[in-house]
Amino acid sequence: MSFQPRIDDNKSWHGDEDLEEMSFIFKTYKVRFFGLAVIALSNIVSSLNWLSVAPVPDAAKEYLGISLSEINWFSNVFMLVYLFAGPLSSWVYEHWSIKMGMVIGVVLQTLGAWLRYFSSFINDPTGKFALAMIGQVK
Repeated sequence: MSFQPRIDDNKSWHGDEDLEEMSFIFKTYKVRFFGLAVIALSNIVSSLNWLSVAPVPDAAKEYLGISLSEINWFSNVFMLVYLFAGPLSSWVYEHWSIKMGMVIGVVLQTLGAWLRYFSSFINDPTGKFALAMIGQVK
């Protein structure tokens, strides 16, 4: 009686091995927890930047001198940019590294937040809204 292997790939499994007894040993690196913390904080900051005017639309409308539909565009433009940034970030992760993609993302978020902050110093309502929207797109 000859033994017929159940798996076609004979290089990865030999007939005398028991698949249920095979185990894997995973090694934990402390630096990966740092990376996880950076990703979590980046997501929190992104959410704060995205929804910063959503809780106070009337006050933002008065401060910026624009309509409520324009205030809603702060949230809408974030989702529209996501349609292009999602595939672009996947490309960056694949061609360079996740670390480089995270650095680029965090730098763009910081730049956008600063642009939105600097828009508060502009006296012209149209310029204030335009710079704030550019910061939101970043």
